[in-house]
Amino acid sequence: MTTRDHRTWLHDYRLQSLISVRPLDRLYAGAHRVTGQRVMVRQILPGVPKSEQEATASVVREHATRMATLTDPHLLPVLEFTAETAGPLYLVTDVPRGTTLGELVSYAGTLPTELVAALGIAIAKRLRYAHAHSVCHLALHRESVLIRPDGTVTITDLGLAAMWVARLGPKLRQVHSAWGAVFPEPGCVPPEVLANESLGPWTDIYGLGALMYTLATTQTPFDGKSVVAFNSIISAPTPPDPRRSYVGVDEELAEVIVGCLHRSPSDRAYESMDLLLNALEPLAGSWPEAVADYQAALSDHSWLERYEPRLRVVEAGDERHMDSPAPTPAVVPLFDEPEAPMNEAELLARMTADQRAIYLSGGRAQRRTRGSELRRGTLLGAVLAVVLAAFFLPDLWESALRPKAPIQPAVAPPQNTSSAAMAAQPAKIMRSQEMEQYARRRRPIVLYLD
Repeated sequence: MTTRDHRTWLHDYRLQSLISVRPLDRLYAGAHRVTGQRVMVRQILPGVPKSEQEATASVVREHATRMATLTDPHLLPVLEFTAETAGPLYLVTDVPRGTTLGELVSYAGTLPTELVAALGIAIAKRLRYAHAHSVCHLALHRESVLIRPDGTVTITDLGLAAMWVARLGPKLRQVHSAWGAVFPEPGCVPPEVLANESLGPWTDIYGLGALMYTLATTQTPFDGKSVVAFNSIISAPTPPDPRRSYVGVDEELAEVIVGCLHRSPSDRAYESMDLLLNALEPLAGSWPEAVADYQAALSDHSWLERYEPRLRVVEAGDERHMDSPAPTPAVVPLFDEPEAPMNEAELLARMTADQRAIYLSGGRAQRRTRGSELRRGTLLGAVLAVVLAAFFLPDLWESALRPKAPIQPAVAPPQNTSSAAMAAQPAKIMRSQEMEQYARRRRPIVLYLD
């Protein structure tokens, strides 16, 4: 094992670029220092106060140690982590590949019984293995499961929700953006999470039932946003039947889903993933046939390809890594010269307003949707047309009424090589420089670590 780098606190891996900033963590693209293997590096609670650093590091250490015992690569086990009270908290995992189940449902609509059951079996087997290592998901949703063209299923964010709940507890619900990052589908949140009750494998049974509900109907078990959905989940007298959302759901599949969605864990029909697997196996078709009709919607793309890096991380004196496997456009240095290590407040203070906006927004500060650009262009075009009409229409009308002079034969103007003509050339150079500066502003920022 290599010596730990004091700049990133990681032994075997290095940061390459910041690709996403979320309320509870930051996501970096990284690579192995020797082999160059691409990885994801998650920085946990980067803004935690020093007074809470020790307690946070303790929780991260406890959960990351369990997550590191996993050997199934499709659960994204932790390859390395840092949980020291004096430095940043990092989790390093492999990079998942494939299409999310949310993207599959957007493409295909409601999925047939055979495919829903087959996906349920694949997910249940992965979770059964994780439960044997005391790791639960607690926040299953359509974007947390990926499927590849060969049918391989990968579960992302395993163990993270348990870590957030253990560290933040009821405070998590007080920050809407943070809660939404952990539980993005309000109608699928397990009731024991909302009620601050005991959590465990039974919570994932509910979560898998809710996930199968969305795959079979394209709807969540409970309607409404946040508070409305939460109240319905906790107070529902009976579990929701997927046939109320889509009448085409198979009766046997509906019974399995309903059995997972009882309010009380003791009332759920399945006490373990083994029992749920036994109920799903008769409903599932063969795996190749189940996914054969959906190959057009499936991809093997890396998860990192979903993001556009906006802040490149380069260690001082190690600029050769700018030629890393990741596509690396020209960059704008954050600082002219490498600086000594600094905390985040000092880092933000050194940034320009544009750099700060990019850093805090995860790279979305300069992005516009195509629709917004079209609307903006239409509005500017209309304003320009009005201005041109106000200035030029009177002159055009007057010139139309003025008698026309006879046409003179055209004579080529003499070539002007005077100094006045040559003086106009720098204007073109200035315009090209302005365009280059504009292009540079849209390229990733570089954060030099020393």
